[in-house]
Amino acid sequence: MNELDLLIENYFTESFETSEVFRLVEQVLSEQEGLQDVIGAIVDKVNQHTDTSKVKSQTSKTTTLTDTGSRANRKEILDFVFKSLASFGDYDVSYIQDIAKDGSAIFVANVAKGGKSVHNVVLKQGVVGREDTPSSTKFEENLANAINKGQDVELYTGAGEKFNNLADQVISSIRDKKPLEGKTFEKLVKRGDLSKIYSDNGVTSREPKTDLISTDGSVRISVKKKGAQFISAQGNETAAVFLSVLQNDSATREKLGGIIKNYFAYEKGLSQLKDKSPEDREKITTKRNFLLNRILNFGGFDLKEKIVREATLGEHKFEDEASIPNYFLVWDESGGGELYTAEKFIRAKLPQVKFGVRGRGGTRGLSLRGDT
Repeated sequence: MNELDLLIENYFTESFETSEVFRLVEQVLSEQEGLQDVIGAIVDKVNQHTDTSKVKSQTSKTTTLTDTGSRANRKEILDFVFKSLASFGDYDVSYIQDIAKDGSAIFVANVAKGGKSVHNVVLKQGVVGREDTPSSTKFEENLANAINKGQDVELYTGAGEKFNNLADQVISSIRDKKPLEGKTFEKLVKRGDLSKIYSDNGVTSREPKTDLISTDGSVRISVKKKGAQFISAQGNETAAVFLSVLQNDSATREKLGGIIKNYFAYEKGLSQLKDKSPEDREKITTKRNFLLNRILNFGGFDLKEKIVREATLGEHKFEDEASIPNYFLVWDESGGGELYTAEKFIRAKLPQVKFGVRGRGGTRGLSLRGDT
């Protein structure tokens, strides 16, 4: 049995010490190449050129940086990176500049080994250089204005009048508007009532999953910008999500919750990559990914579906119905919009869900993130 198999087999046994977990993780790490060193060096160079840039998401194949500025600035960034890092040990760095089918610009630093592409660092404009992108949270009020159009109700300020036209386009593009007809919608500002399992696990955030609610309470809408996160929770809330969806109240369930809260804590040293050496970055990232895989595979695909459902709806988190959405409105900046029932939204998005473990900055520890 190899070291990784031993690690996986014994991870949740009482006899397996934490120090042994880390020893085996580090032994597995010693067999891997220094890809994280290259990625870290590229990210550092991008930050050196444009200090507003930040990591938006990262998978084994792609690191996406946002707020890297205009097309001209992103071209300058790639030139700067290439001049400094054309080669890095066994790796070669090149860049790709292209135009996508939708007209958006593609700027990518490609990492290859032995002539084979192994990783892409993608540069996204983000909000830098863009004044026509509404705040997603404030734009929810513009959407309420659009739904309520023609009714004798007070208008919300939202993200500003200049985004009312975009909101109108989003609502107009919804194919099935029947759930919206004959109803008046308002922004849900009341905080939700937390359940015991969440409060017992130290969760304090009472922000509802519902964003817009009809005045009769029958239609509760969660508004999502296309590609938005559906979960970004620190250790306590992540533990509560998992505990609330596990089938029975067993010792195993309690142990899983303890592991999550323990390893997601800032003190464990897994939440910070900034100012770390390339070697430490690689070790921390590998430990994060290992922890995530162990958690997600704890109960198989069925657990993943339950996690997505709970993280999206908060059915176990809230005692009050208003905080739990039964519809989802997904919009994009081109004016597209689609209204889903909660059940249809979860079924449609489940295959697209990507989980990741990220540091939240400062002393806030790790968070579990879910993106669609």
